[in-house]
Amino acid sequence: MQSDQSAVVGSASPLVFVSCYDTFGNLAHTPHGTEAKHSMYTYRLNLERGDLTLMSVSTEPCTNPAFLRYHPTQNILYACTESIHEEGLVVAYSVSPTTGQLSKLGAQSALGTSTCYLTVDNDAKHLLFVNYWDSTLGALPLTPTGLLAGPVCELLQPPNPIRKTKREDHLSSRQSEDHAHAIVLDPVHGRIAYVPDLGKECVKVRSHIIEICALAHSLACLLYRVLALLSSSSSLFKRRSSCLGFGRIIYTSYLDICLFVCLSGYSRAPRKRARTY
Repeated sequence: MQSDQSAVVGSASPLVFVSCYDTFGNLAHTPHGTEAKHSMYTYRLNLERGDLTLMSVSTEPCTNPAFLRYHPTQNILYACTESIHEEGLVVAYSVSPTTGQLSKLGAQSALGTSTCYLTVDNDAKHLLFVNYWDSTLGALPLTPTGLLAGPVCELLQPPNPIRKTKREDHLSSRQSEDHAHAIVLDPVHGRIAYVPDLGKECVKVRSHIIEICALAHSLACLLYRVLALLSSSSSLFKRRSSCLGFGRIIYTSYLDICLFVCLSGYSRAPRKRARTY
């Protein structure tokens, strides 16, 4: 008997979820085209022919679902809303494996604006998220069945407060402030999180970028081992940050991960230790 989960993502005709911007006026950027009539659509993909068949259109209110993430083992789809004027929401939906219909299971505030990225940690105990406008990183607890278990349990602030309040100011001088826009865990252990910063223009196509990333990963792994050991015996090491010329490495014992935050100027001298992340 085929489980609901395999019917959605493991069958010969898996479901494909498409999220759309339905409101342009509250975004940090100015998209081309027109606003979508609905914010989320579900299609059935035929792997042999490569065509898509529309299965369901979500009518539940969900403004600008900027990013979707499927739970690795449960039949749950997560979405985050993007707006610079209102706090983002992280919403959990159950998915009908036959019709593709989305049913809202719950929602939690991301405690920041322009929420743009979601990641489920390796233990599936937390849903990590990024608020682009505020450049904050956070985590929501998950139940064993993938439901949102409660409000934000960890929120990391940027080193300097974000001062831009209008989209026009942001577009004219985006590189003057931090703007984290993703959080990606290492594929081996899931204990190192890489956070690119769009505002600081840290992701650059350079011939030596692979060497820099390899060095950063090695340092993050080393710092993780040391601080994880120290945090188990001392409350002084609940969160520690080490600075490199091309980024910051932060250990948070609550989530038991290290975050590598990419920054601009990685060829310059190391910055002073950050007080936050």
